[in-house]
Amino acid sequence: MRNRLRKERRRDERREVSWIGRCGTDGAGSHACSVTDISREGIAVVILESAVVHVGDQVSMDIERIGQTTVRLHLHGTARDVMRRNADGALRVGVQLVFDTPQDEHTARTLFGT
Repeated sequence: MRNRLRKERRRDERREVSWIGRCGTDGAGSHACSVTDISREGIAVVILESAVVHVGDQVSMDIERIGQTTVRLHLHGTARDVMRRNADGALRVGVQLVFDTPQDEHTARTLFGT
C-alpha cells in the first residue's frame, strides 16, 4: 500500500527550480536549504548544513530567493522521503506540502505554475 501511495503522489509533473532559504524541523533550528524541484503536491528540498530529518517530521521553509528575485514565502509540510545526497552530508528531503487555507493553496499553485 505504501509504495502505491508514493507512486500516486509522484505522478504529478515536476519542475526544476532554484529557490534559496532556511529550513527547520519541529523546533530544531534552521539550516540553509534550497528547493530543487516542485510539483502540485510537494517539493524537493536539499538541506545544505548538517541536519537530522526523519520521515514524518514537520518541515518549515522560509524561502528568501527565487532565482535572482528576493521574496518572502513560508511553506510547510511533512517529510515523506529522506536520503543522504552527497559526501558533504547534505540531505535531500521530499516534502508533502500542507496549506492552511484555500487561499494559501491557490497562491502556491499560481506561484508554482501547476
